Amino acid sequence: MGFSVQIVLGLVWMVCNMGAVQDFAVVSTGIYGVAAGLLGKAFPVMYVLQLAAACYAGQRLISRLCNKNPDNRRSRLFALWGSLALMTLPMAMQCHMAMLPYSLVCSAGLLQLSFCCELLEPGGCAPFVGVWLCYLVQALLLPEYVFLGAVPMAIMLLLKIKAVAGADMRLKIFMLAAAAAVAGIYASWSLHAEPGTENDISGIEWTMVKRICWPTLWVDYARMPDKIREATADAVWESTYYPGNMDRVFKPAIEAAMSAGEAKPLLAEAAACSWGIHYPLVLRQVGWDVLGYCASPVILQLQLSGDAYDSHSGRNYEIMRRSAPVLTKQYVNYGSWWFAAAAVLTALLLAARLAAGERPYGKREGLLSVAVLFSAACCVLWYTMQGAGIMDYKYTVLINQVWFLWSFKTSDVRGEDGSRNEGKGRRA
Repeated sequence: MGFSVQIVLGLVWMVCNMGAVQDFAVVSTGIYGVAAGLLGKAFPVMYVLQLAAACYAGQRLISRLCNKNPDNRRSRLFALWGSLALMTLPMAMQCHMAMLPYSLVCSAGLLQLSFCCELLEPGGCAPFVGVWLCYLVQALLLPEYVFLGAVPMAIMLLLKIKAVAGADMRLKIFMLAAAAAVAGIYASWSLHAEPGTENDISGIEWTMVKRICWPTLWVDYARMPDKIREATADAVWESTYYPGNMDRVFKPAIEAAMSAGEAKPLLAEAAACSWGIHYPLVLRQVGWDVLGYCASPVILQLQLSGDAYDSHSGRNYEIMRRSAPVLTKQYVNYGSWWFAAAAVLTALLLAARLAAGERPYGKREGLLSVAVLFSAACCVLWYTMQGAGIMDYKYTVLINQVWFLWSFKTSDVRGEDGSRNEGKGRRA
């Protein structure tokens, strides 16, 4: 019932926004930028494609995860209902109805997990093709998924190493070709250099400066190394306006003044200085970002009330509510409440089923959970360390969708043929 209310609200919001364009920055690069350029003003076509991809990916994943017989009519209906529940999570629906690549990245991620479910079946190996293709789609849509999308794929390779060794030669050839394609994509990004980036200071030192120094940049500026202060004297004030200005203003000023080899030790010193003074503040901010990326619907309510920290959530919400402000408020509030309620109900139901002597999860689900949790941890860590004040729930919509899978799996008590189990399963 709780999921069904969310589905109805989400579908109504979808209809209200089908003719509107959310005011996000235009994506002009990559394969998504090419597709958006070809469509021009026919943006509803992209919305339909994104919604169809989300529905199909969610349905395929749930049918593989929750039902041993996906061809059964009852099982298909359950999978369709579950896919709509995933699709209508407010943050996910906002991405599906926007000209942004995050929707298709999420759909490719769900589809990749569905192939992982098949791989974990005894003797399963052929779905590696699907896992690789989903990874390539993600990597082409968002550069960071060259790394993030490879995590579940690498875990599956480790879990199925013996099966891969004995796989059909055609599959081995495909995997080698896919690996070559990945290497080509990575090399093309690594070798691509824009004018003025010979002294690129990107690395762990610059990451630490963005994460640690920005919130107190003006306060700590006088304590930074002399060469850093001299290089950024004309850039520091503008850099404090907005966290993104660290990359747009502060970083180029340093790169223009010194080599990367000279700058990196100084950046490490600057980060250590700010950490030594403000480490309680930094730890709180990192903790909030981790919570925000892990459970955006819950933390969003704190962000909107002004009780949390700097993030993109306020702007995202303002963009989302322009076409249907009253409906959006009710939809987002309900989605946030239901996200937390579903987690609590799932925990209670799982405890009840375990107390009744049932085993809701088998070995396959356990292995998949390990892959999901490790992938989610890598994704959250990646985005958390990109800088302070830039938390954006669009980056981790996939993670928040995946948490619902435990609700579907724990509440599903269908048997091998897709019918309801009697006895303990039904009482639980």
